[in-house]
Amino acid sequence: MSARVIGGGEPVGICGSGIVDAVAGGFGSYLDIGNAGAIGLLPAELLTKVRILGNAALSGASMLLLSVPLRGEIEVLARRTETVSLAANPTFAEEYMERMLF
Repeated sequence: MSARVIGGGEPVGICGSGIVDAVAGGFGSYLDIGNAGAIGLLPAELLTKVRILGNAALSGASMLLLSVPLRGEIEVLARRTETVSLAANPTFAEEYMERMLF
């Protein structure tokens, strides 16, 4: 299964079944989802699905420190994780630049 590029682009070969649409960190903490959609920062099809996580790194680190079983799950997940280079993907670059014109 491949994920659809938001906005109707070509599939990029990434399995989308487990992807969570979230905004984290300081940027996400102060982001108004409605306003982000109104100016085109977030696609309309994600507005009802996006979650604001706040300081996700701190929350995750705290969870790992307090839960030994969770550490095992994270180790398994880390071994299955692969890096996707968006900079090396010409389709992403084209789609990205096209959507910069808002």
